[in-house]
Amino acid sequence: MLTEKVPTEVFVIQVMATKSARQIMDDWPIKPEMLVHIVTKHIRDLNIYHVHPGGQDALIRQEILFFLKNSSIILEMIDKAKRAAMAAAERGRVDEGY
Repeated sequence: MLTEKVPTEVFVIQVMATKSARQIMDDWPIKPEMLVHIVTKHIRDLNIYHVHPGGQDALIRQEILFFLKNSSIILEMIDKAKRAAMAAAERGRVDEGY
């Protein structure tokens, strides 16, 4: 059976399309493309540029899910986006009063 290594970005996209990843990201106010970029950069920062099926893929999948849950970069982006949305909603309420 032939198995080919998969480029990091393709693997990240595949993992982020799984049910377990979607459950983590479901209510996040961040564009999926931005998350793919951040996660791909993280994996590449670990010097992983291709994922080899048959063992390595499971380990990297776990790393991606862990990173989604615990990344300070992503958590800050979520917080910033939520604060911006609240500020916009507040401005909308103020504008309605005039």
